[in-house]
This record gives sequence, structure tokens and C-alpha cells, in this order.
Amino acid sequence: ESIKEGKALFTTCKKEVKQVVEMQSARLYEAMCAGRRWPVADWEEYLRRHPVVGRLVQRLVWMRFDAEGQVLGLLRPTEDGSLIDAADDEVEPGPDEGIGLAHASLLDEAQVKAWQAHFKDYKVTPLFAQLARRSPPPQDAGADAIADRLGWMGDTFTLRGAFGKQGYARGSAEDGGVFFEYIKDFASLGIQVRIAFSGSALPEENMPAALKELGFVRLGAGGYGGGNLPLAKVPPVLLAEAYGDYHAVAAACQGFDPEWERKMPW
Repeated sequence: ESIKEGKALFTTCKKEVKQVVEMQSARLYEAMCAGRRWPVADWEEYLRRHPVVGRLVQRLVWMRFDAEGQVLGLLRPTEDGSLIDAADDEVEPGPDEGIGLAHASLLDEAQVKAWQAHFKDYKVTPLFAQLARRSPPPQDAGADAIADRLGWMGDTFTLRGAFGKQGYARGSAEDGGVFFEYIKDFASLGIQVRIAFSGSALPEENMPAALKELGFVRLGAGGYGGGNLPLAKVPPVLLAEAYGDYHAVAAACQGFDPEWERKMPW
């Protein structure tokens, strides 16, 4: 009986740890997008020394900030408990520093390549694609949307699968049971990412569909197509990640069709 109870407890623990890993990985990703920073003492206590999260932070690159928010350097916690930079030199953050997650959009090309080589040398699989996505090209002053993939054609089922892979959910249906966007919420920022497309009716049938624009709204601001945040007010990492999502979905399409509007059902 003791063996049976032990096996059952072990099975339950494995499930719980898996759930914790998934939840905390998502929270770390959102913290990266939000540009969150921790005081060194809090980062040490609640992240680096946590029995589960501590394993996750070893698979990410972190930035050090001084009291004025200036970047002091980069580091990664290792399996043996040390903190090192991309050149394997030990790093010791000061007590007044802040720690936040790095991102490709905040680094230069040399830094990105150095850390990519570092992960490869140490045979560490990054927790998520932290060093892959760059900022979008500069937009016009006051711009509140990006539409450089407007008119990229596919079909509703292909788009649904592509959006699902990027973690997006279907937006609210309008009159007639038609929805026109896919959304992803970032609760800690109070921001929702919206990627508009030509639309799909419920229940869904496979039909031609085209991408439209990428935009951002405050959570709770209902209504399709209105109230977009100016891009200048979107945190830079979130902007880069959403732009990467937009292009990843476009890559699943067949490409740009100059006659896309004529081919839409609405």
C-alpha cells in the first residue's frame, strides 16, 4: 500500500510540476514583453533560488540596470549557481541594481550572436525564442497600426492554425456571426494585441481569407477597428514580438495578392 501511495503521489507531483513550468514560462515571457525589472534581492529570492523557476531562468539571458535604468551588462545563471556573461566571465550584480529579461530588439547584432553561440556551447535550449525577433521598421509619427502584410492571401483554416501556433484566440463575433480578428492579451500591461483579417463566419467553413493590419488596444476597450494605441506607447519588446507573430502568420499564407479585396466573401 505504501508503494502504491508513493507512486500516486509521484504521478501527481509530476503533473503539478509540468503545470507550474507552463504557467511560469508564460509569466516570464509576458514579463519580457512588458519590460519588467526586479530588484536584485527579489530576483534572487523569487526567481533564481526558486526550486522550479530557478531552472527556467538558467535558459534565458538577463540584463542588469543601474538605478537610472542604464544597461550595465548581460548575464545568465548557470547550473552550478554562478552568474556569467557570454564570454564565460563571472558577474556579480550590485545590491542597488535591477534585473530584467533581455530581447533581440534591445541588443545589437554582436550581442545576439555571442549569446546564441553561448547557448550552443553550453547545450542549453532557450526557454523561448528570446533572441530571434527584431523591431519593426520605423513607422510614421502617430501611427497606430502596421499593415506591411495587408493583402497576404490564404484561407480561414490555414490562418486559424497559424494564429493558434502563435497563441492567439478568436476575436468576438460581429453581427451575423462573423469575426474579423485574432487577439492575444497581456494582462500585466493591460494591452491586447489584435491582428485583423478579412473575416470568417461561425460555424467556420474554409474560404479565402487575407491578412490586414496589426494593432494594439487597451484591455476592455471593445469594438473592432477603433481605439488603437499609438505604436509609440507600446512597449518595444511587445511591439517586436507582435510584429514577429504578424509575419509568422503571413508566412503560412500564399503571399500577397494585388486583387485580394475582390476575392473576399465580404
